[in-house]
Amino acid sequence: MCLRIDPSLGRCLLNFLSMFIESGEKEDVASSKAPVASEDVGRRPTAARAVGTPFVLYRTTAGDVVALEDRCVNRPYPLSRGRVDGDRLVDGYTGFVYGPDGTVLSVPSQEHVPVGARARAFAVIEADGFVWAWPGDAALAKLRPAPEAAWLADPGWSTFGETWTTRASALLLQDNLADITHVAVVDPGVTPPALQDTPPALQVEVSQTQVRFRREFPAAPVPAYQAELLGLPPGARYPQREEGAFLSPGLWVDRWSVDAGDGRPVPPTFVFTHAITPVDERTTRHAWRVSRNFAPDAELTPWSPHDRPGVDFERVVDARTPLLARAFEAVRHDYDD
Repeated sequence: MCLRIDPSLGRCLLNFLSMFIESGEKEDVASSKAPVASEDVGRRPTAARAVGTPFVLYRTTAGDVVALEDRCVNRPYPLSRGRVDGDRLVDGYTGFVYGPDGTVLSVPSQEHVPVGARARAFAVIEADGFVWAWPGDAALAKLRPAPEAAWLADPGWSTFGETWTTRASALLLQDNLADITHVAVVDPGVTPPALQDTPPALQVEVSQTQVRFRREFPAAPVPAYQAELLGLPPGARYPQREEGAFLSPGLWVDRWSVDAGDGRPVPPTFVFTHAITPVDERTTRHAWRVSRNFAPDAELTPWSPHDRPGVDFERVVDARTPLLARAFEAVRHDYDD
């Protein structure tokens, strides 16, 4: 079922999440796939956490991702503090050796392994630059496929980004992404001029698993850095479109396209991707990616300030994270009740 409503995406999203939780699917919420950036998972144990469940990730010699509960079965010690030996994980305290399925393969100082000794193993899917770990029942993992983000792995798109932890609830981050009217205040250097006036109303479509939105802007200037990348004259006005989606349980996609009037079959587009993973009720992991399908050789990244044309994305990230943490401090008593 789909509903078309207008104009509040933030209110729509909160109603959507409330209906999802109140429908009796709390186990599904707790078992939602948790994203971890692929480049963060390698041949060393990587600790992560989602919806209160600690897990450790590593890659086998074949490059496959393994996800186990981050606790030794013998002592309360994190497996992420151990080491990878071939395809096995060796605990750094007890010396217990675990296979990729969590089974204890050997125990120091004794010949036989205790019957049934194993760490809990989680189902994982790796796609489009993310590893999605499923902390719920592994048998149900295939019923909830990971959201698609093909542009993140498409060589025709240029992408950069970062991952960080914010001391705020996931719901507060979702609300922040649902209402971008604050962008012109917090990030005026990267804000499209079309957002600085009263923007047109959003067209919002709701289904059981996602909220989609779009709006058409009348001709307006594009940000100076984007005009430079596109070779457009400063201050020239072009029609623009914003469209995107919230894909349950925690992926935001926001596309911003410019009709440059130059006959391109596909308009030049920025795609902002946000993967939101709750760590607990007060902490959230946020993977942020910026992709574009134009000017592939330009160094528009937080790490190349001498080549960056007029925008400081690193400052944007640095400013946003403490802002949300302070906002959460103002309402955190709501989570203590």
